[in-house]
Amino acid sequence: MIVKYMALGRRLLHIPLFYKIVLANALIITAETLVGSLIVISRFHSIAATNDWLLIAVLGGAGLAVSIALTSITVALTLAPLNRLQKALTEMQQGHFGARVDVGAFGDEQLDQLANAFNHMLTTLEQRSQELQRLSQDILRAHKEERARVARELRSGAGPDRAVGADQGVGEIAESGGGPPERP
Repeated sequence: MIVKYMALGRRLLHIPLFYKIVLANALIITAETLVGSLIVISRFHSIAATNDWLLIAVLGGAGLAVSIALTSITVALTLAPLNRLQKALTEMQQGHFGARVDVGAFGDEQLDQLANAFNHMLTTLEQRSQELQRLSQDILRAHKEERARVARELRSGAGPDRAVGADQGVGEIAESGGGPPERP
């Protein structure tokens, strides 16, 4: 039985934040409506005597509906910066480093700071990515130039002569007993 409630609790934790806030507010308003209605009924017995329970239910339901609507609008506006941040993060994961988070008019100061930090991180990442591409192109160009230079030397015959000369120089040093100086 406890495991069943724990599983239900885990599922409830995975409900999107928007619905958690709206649901919590709706539960609070419902409890307030019921408690308020009970207080009114206990104080004014005439309502209970005339059986206007339907009126209480309608007014409570209307209050709950208005509360849910206003809470939904408020929460949607409040969480909009997080939704924009999530959208920009998804774009970044797809390789679009030009994505930015608009701060918006209804943002919270902390969310605005988070959005600005995220935008700065994306700018830095975009600059580093461009620098890395430029350096890669420079390396490829230098490699291509080096291959072309070696190919020219091999075709002109200068390359093998230099190699032979270098081998002869090493041989002469070895025959003369020369070599690297010994360390004391």
